[in-house]
Amino acid sequence: MAVLGYMYLNGGRLNDTQIVPQEWVEFTLTPSTNSPPNAWGAFKNYNYAYLWWLGQIYQYDLFLAYGYGGQFVACFPDLNLIIVTTANNQVDYDTSTLQEWAIFDIMEKYILPAVLN
Repeated sequence: MAVLGYMYLNGGRLNDTQIVPQEWVEFTLTPSTNSPPNAWGAFKNYNYAYLWWLGQIYQYDLFLAYGYGGQFVACFPDLNLIIVTTANNQVDYDTSTLQEWAIFDIMEKYILPAVLN
């Protein structure tokens, strides 16, 4: 999961090899929706791109591979940071939401402030 995030942060390159065309990376990180200001827990101002979610946590832009229950690859380009999480995906919708929001809160309240200090 982290390698996918790393490759995307580097325009589709991995170990000096272009794995995915840079044009594809740019295309898939282009919003396909135009959402008004919104929030899903600490994940704010989100839009859907092509297989990626775009938004902000802790006022930093990110693109996010979003899997049910908290399987996340969160990439913060301005910070050159990748956060990968896993969680129980064998849960009901309400529990999934709680897990996802808890992970976003951990990013917002603990990981990002620690990285920035």
